[in-house]
Amino acid sequence: GDTVMTTQPHPEFNNDVVQGLLEHRAKGVVPNELIAEAQSRIGQPTQAETIADMFAEIFNGQKAKGIP
Repeated sequence: GDTVMTTQPHPEFNNDVVQGLLEHRAKGVVPNELIAEAQSRIGQPTQAETIADMFAEIFNGQKAKGIP
């Protein structure tokens, strides 16, 4: 429908947070290939602002427009 939104990602996780997780928590838990892929994406733009706007729309009673 247009009144419920679920999400697994954490849009509040900026590049610094992800880098810290990769450096301090990933080794031995996350496969090396996935760590390398994540590290290669550090610094790229995210959709955090778009996702935050979607949440705001829903909380304000509007229909979610979706991620372009």
